[in-house]
Amino acid sequence: MTALFINVFQIDAGDMIIFADLMHRIVDHRFQAVIEERIETLSDRVERHNSVIERTFHLEERASVLEEKVRVANHRIEDLEKHD
Repeated sequence: MTALFINVFQIDAGDMIIFADLMHRIVDHRFQAVIEERIETLSDRVERHNSVIERTFHLEERASVLEEKVRVANHRIEDLEKHD
């Protein structure tokens, strides 16, 4: 029993380095997975944001065109009222 106890605790520095490296790789892999998930989530959010910005830009362009049409129509109405 004593020999088994001594053999279990006869871990040299090389074994500790291997164990530490293995633990580091496990933690690093998990950390990398979390980072990749966050990047993917942020990419989706940026894509949705850009889509909203693009749609807003197009709506503002259409609003500008419609405002110009209203100005032209009002000007024509004023001209017609002056000639009557």
